[in-house]
Amino acid sequence: MAKRRAKKRKRRDERLPNGSVVNWSRRFEDGTYASGRIRLRVPVRCGQCGQVREVGASTARGPKFTGLCRACVDLGKMFQIPRSTLEHLYCEEGLTQREIAERLGSNPTTVGKRMKEYGIEAQPPAHVLKTAVPDEVLHRWLPELAYVVGLVAAEGNLKKVHRNTVSFPSTDRELIETYQRCLGVSLHVYTQHRPGCLPRHQVTLSDPAYRGFLEGMGLTPAKTKERTLGALKVPDEFFHDFLRGAIDGDGSIFVRTDKRWSHSHRLVVSLTSVCRPFLVWIRDTIVRLVAVENTVRQTERAFTLTFTGTKARRLLSWLYYAPDLPCLQRKRAVWEAYMRGY
Repeated sequence: MAKRRAKKRKRRDERLPNGSVVNWSRRFEDGTYASGRIRLRVPVRCGQCGQVREVGASTARGPKFTGLCRACVDLGKMFQIPRSTLEHLYCEEGLTQREIAERLGSNPTTVGKRMKEYGIEAQPPAHVLKTAVPDEVLHRWLPELAYVVGLVAAEGNLKKVHRNTVSFPSTDRELIETYQRCLGVSLHVYTQHRPGCLPRHQVTLSDPAYRGFLEGMGLTPAKTKERTLGALKVPDEFFHDFLRGAIDGDGSIFVRTDKRWSHSHRLVVSLTSVCRPFLVWIRDTIVRLVAVENTVRQTERAFTLTFTGTKARRLLSWLYYAPDLPCLQRKRAVWEAYMRGY
């Protein structure tokens, strides 16, 4: 006599004390394996917002499972971290966000969100606070200082959250080292590896004097996002150093070969920015100092100022006026190779 298959008994839906409902009757297999068994998932309805999401069956059986969605969990934790508690732990005791989270049984992300909602200003990391730009660097105009202003105008970031902080990111490690050498500082280099992209290096400096100097030049926080970048207070005698820094930060120097005549090569210098007034100011200053004219053109996502042929040669001869200038060597090598060939 054939054995009868045991009929699987459906587990009843479970209502948790906070109102969340675990729909065991609608559990299903997701097709993946764990410990030799097919994973089971079960729909769960949040008891506060009513959102339905799918969680693992083993998670739903756990003793600490509440059934609430992540947003409601964070909202609940907010009321468990009063403003006075955060101010005492962060401002008076000097604990980090991670240490506060460990003490309160929360997580650093939630602590950071509550601090932002309460208007508690976060302090820069410890390694950022240990370094300051020497006074003699900021009190006297030199090619190195003008070059740094050009780099920050093109690629730098004056932080809104940390009011004394200036960060400079670049995919060129050489540019990061040159930036530090021009300022006379040694900073921690944070490297971010992104799939399919070049590694992104960044240095951050918290110095009220340095930040005040850059703001006095005309730089503002979120200059690119809010389109506030315009004319800067750079002396004319150091404008070529400033422009060299801007091109190294967000410009390009290359040789274009004609598709029809392979023997025809044209030198190209371009500078890109989302702020048209910034490029217009640079163009007008170049016309006044070098007598090289051109037009600011609009592309799909930004504005460009491009010089080609004779204009590019005159401009680069003016920018690279000495052999030991701070610059990005790979861009200068394009110019030198072009001049050797012609």
